[in-house]
Amino acid sequence: MLHTVPAAPDLGPAPAASGVTVVALYATGTDPDAVRQDLAAAADFAARRHWAVPDGARIADEWPTTCPPQSRHGWDRVRGLAAQHRIHGIVVPAPGHIGFTWTLWAAEQRHLRRHGVFLASVAPLLPATAAGEYR
Repeated sequence: MLHTVPAAPDLGPAPAASGVTVVALYATGTDPDAVRQDLAAAADFAARRHWAVPDGARIADEWPTTCPPQSRHGWDRVRGLAAQHRIHGIVVPAPGHIGFTWTLWAAEQRHLRRHGVFLASVAPLLPATAAGEYR
């Protein structure tokens, strides 16, 4: 079973003007091996940008992406980190890990923005071929 964070570990003080960008990593899915690979890709993405990922901020849920995000314990933990100003951003493997419909995704994005938290995705929102069609 994947690690779903039931209690808030101490991530230390909230990130301040230290110049270090602190992010949480989040992935969800029904295949534990795929979710581990997704988190590894998110960690690599963050490392290439020199973003810090504190202990307790690698969060996974064992739920399909079609499950509403607020019903997932891990995503609830991520939302809490954002609300507590413990992170500057969240890295996901793909936008669908947050919400499987535009309405769900947009609602979660608004929540993050209200708390000043950015969202970064390893995979782009639109495939490059689709994005190229609209230029």
